[in-house]
Amino acid sequence: MQASTVEQFVEVQRKYEELQQQIIADAAAREAATAAREAVATAREAEAAVMAAE
Repeated sequence: MQASTVEQFVEVQRKYEELQQQIIADAAAREAATAAREAVATAREAEAAVMAAE
């Protein structure tokens, strides 16, 4: 029984670490998407300013 408990603990720990890495990856993806949207918005603003100056 004791070996089984240790094995279960190790499995739970492994799954916890996998989920933690997934959360980190998801957060990085959200940050990248936000940066991309901001870059697009900045480019549109710059294009509008150029067109207005013409």
